Amino acid sequence: MKFKASIDTGALISLQLSGLLENSLKYFSFIVGSSIKRELEQFVYEKDILGLASVKILELIGNNQIQHIKIIKERKGEDEAVEIMEKYKCDYVISDDIGFVKKKSKIINNIRFSVFVIFILFYAKEISKTDAQESINKIFELRSWSDNLITLYAKELLNVM
Repeated sequence: MKFKASIDTGALISLQLSGLLENSLKYFSFIVGSSIKRELEQFVYEKDILGLASVKILELIGNNQIQHIKIIKERKGEDEAVEIMEKYKCDYVISDDIGFVKKKSKIINNIRFSVFVIFILFYAKEISKTDAQESINKIFELRSWSDNLITLYAKELLNVM
């Protein structure tokens, strides 16, 4: 069974940086809107790790491995992700925007951080616990994240593995 998930820019970049985005496509059908695609296209001009990750993600969108839905109404990518979730009956919204997740999780139960996808890969026996830990550490290192809500969530997930 594949989960259908609307996903935002930050979560896509995190999964790409972890090295597990393509593996996750075996278990998730990701959908992005126009705002997300536009954000990724802007990152490409940055010749840094986020720009390189965006190039690969845009290739996956171009090859239809990640579905792109054209949405005309201009809005923040996270809000667009919620619209897509509702309109296309997605199982999850995947976002690494902590403020957005905190705010929306009070009214929408199925919003998750990108590390949730890694957790699913572990339970599907696609990766080991060590692989999961290394992938999560890689995200935190490459994104320069220290202790925040995502790291606490990741530690909680790793404790139940």
